[in-house]
Amino acid sequence: MVLALVALSPRNLGSVLGRISLPGGIDERRLWKFRSEFPVVDLLGISGFNPVGLRGHAETLLARAHSRDPLIKWLPLVRHTTYSGWSKLKGDPLDCMWKRVAAELLLQAHDELAEGGSIEPLPNLTGEGWWTPLHDRLNPRYEEVATLERALGDFGLSPHPRVIVLVEGETELIHIPRLLSQLGLADPQQVRVQRSKGSKVSPQLIARYGVTPRVGRRVGDVWLLDATPTALVIAMDAENRWATPEKCESERQALLAAIQEEARSQGAKIPDDYLDFLVNVHVWGDDKYELANFTDDELIPVIAEVSGRGSEVDSAEWRAKMRKLLGEARAAHDDIKVPIGRMRIKLDKVAMAEALFPALQRKLERELSEPGPVTPVVELVRRVFDIYQKISAIRAMKVPDGVVGSPQPDEEGLAR
Repeated sequence: MVLALVALSPRNLGSVLGRISLPGGIDERRLWKFRSEFPVVDLLGISGFNPVGLRGHAETLLARAHSRDPLIKWLPLVRHTTYSGWSKLKGDPLDCMWKRVAAELLLQAHDELAEGGSIEPLPNLTGEGWWTPLHDRLNPRYEEVATLERALGDFGLSPHPRVIVLVEGETELIHIPRLLSQLGLADPQQVRVQRSKGSKVSPQLIARYGVTPRVGRRVGDVWLLDATPTALVIAMDAENRWATPEKCESERQALLAAIQEEARSQGAKIPDDYLDFLVNVHVWGDDKYELANFTDDELIPVIAEVSGRGSEVDSAEWRAKMRKLLGEARAAHDDIKVPIGRMRIKLDKVAMAEALFPALQRKLERELSEPGPVTPVVELVRRVFDIYQKISAIRAMKVPDGVVGSPQPDEEGLAR
């Protein structure tokens, strides 16, 4: 076997390691000439190795590595690193990686001979419910290997968030991530809050390229997902595209249609129940964000604190006028900037958001522990948490009835 590995290395070791290293003085053309003129069967013949034993020896090496490697649970991720990465390992983990390299050399030789009909191909492991040594192949292109994005997701390292929350204003961008962190969702790779800078902006691009599932191969009646799935939550003031429940649903359906169209370009079709789960729309109610989530008694002290107007804001007259204008703004469903502007106050929105957050945190703690009226932004955070919990468990989606075959786009973009 050692002689066979030596003979096969000039031909295939570079592809296994992801690099070709030539000692000084070696003519590179001689290497390519060697690779072109000596097929696998001849190399094995020179070494005296029977091709029938390729699979058995490779499986033995993989099984030994599996039983000895203290980092075996990390193999789904380690196999995607290059030689420059995993060669930094030491001791048993490094020794086990070299065993897998040797096994892969033998298995690539087996695959080449099987293509020519000289020996039986390796078994199809699709749908196997138990581990076999071949599941540990180092080759990241082997169909049983989880993609890099899938492996990163399983280790909590995915660059794709489980939920994207699209918000309108700067205050929401400060408050919502902090509230989510109280529920254990502090990592942007868990939930990413993105500001749209206005309720007129269309979220179509985010939906198409951030939410469309990345469909992998089919196993039985499900399509495996090659990347962790993402859901979209849109949280806006009730205006423009989101002014009425009917408009909200119309926009949501348009986004779902765009996602389904992108899935069709992959040769897949998203089942209706899963598709419906991918886009959620939330509005604060009739009022804009600050007026919907805070009472006058919470807003007036904060406005006074950050206004920089000194003793003027401490007067009963000033506070009464501020309360009256806030009431008028609520009645007209205006933005909070309207009453603040009428009072001729210039406020730093970031400073106001920071000052309002302690009241919001108290509401979160109270409303999560007791039944009763729910603040709209607290309701949103609860909803995002539930969506995160559900979507984190999804690794595949059911193939809808009437769709056959693997994801291979045809002229209409749908697998047949």
